[in-house]
Amino acid sequence: MVNISIGECLGKGWEGFQRHPGTAIGGFFLYMLISVVGQSIPFLNIAFLIFISAPLAGGLVMLFLRLAKDASPAVGDIFDGFDKYGKFMGAFWLLYAIVLACAIPAIIAVLIAVAAQRQIGDGATAALAVTGGLVSAVIVIVVAIRWVFVFFLLADEENLGVIDAFKKSSELTRGWRAKLFLTLFVMSLVSFLGILLLIVGMFVTGPIVGIGVAWLYIEAKRQVMASRGSLAPQPVTSPPPPIG
Repeated sequence: MVNISIGECLGKGWEGFQRHPGTAIGGFFLYMLISVVGQSIPFLNIAFLIFISAPLAGGLVMLFLRLAKDASPAVGDIFDGFDKYGKFMGAFWLLYAIVLACAIPAIIAVLIAVAAQRQIGDGATAALAVTGGLVSAVIVIVVAIRWVFVFFLLADEENLGVIDAFKKSSELTRGWRAKLFLTLFVMSLVSFLGILLLIVGMFVTGPIVGIGVAWLYIEAKRQVMASRGSLAPQPVTSPPPPIG
């Protein structure tokens, strides 16, 4: 199992932020500005969601990875996701379709509740609808944790396809998904603290958490690859011929 602590993730996020604070804040601010403007314009916000949001998010992931690796990051890296437009779009819409499928239990529960409302009463109807919603929420969380590294893999590996990214993310998260969920949950709370600090704070906590998650992906990948190497069967060699 991958052995990574929440403190390590936040510490590495802070280290990456300290090395390039201007780039981290500038890139994150530009991403947020484009996202807010793109989602605020009527009618155009639909086009933004369909055609722009996925590669833009991919570019932000690429920036966080370069900040975590100290690999010459630049503010303009957030636009590099458009160089892998098809991959990020494919991954986004596949994830979207999976999330919609996860909502099926909630939809079925609501339909049954509405159809049987007269027979079971309002209280039972509400309970059935809530139960279906909770089941769907749990399924969404399980799915999200399993494939949380899809965008990181596509950003990090040049020749990786969309389906292979899903498979590899599943492999990287196998065996420690509960711990991974807890880690990401705590880090999201840290990011939320920035919003509470007059919103301005999120331009510090946001990049720190983003870099920390990027380091989490890098370290998880390293540990998984190392464990595979240690478990790989050694080649069988013939004994040396006897002397004399």
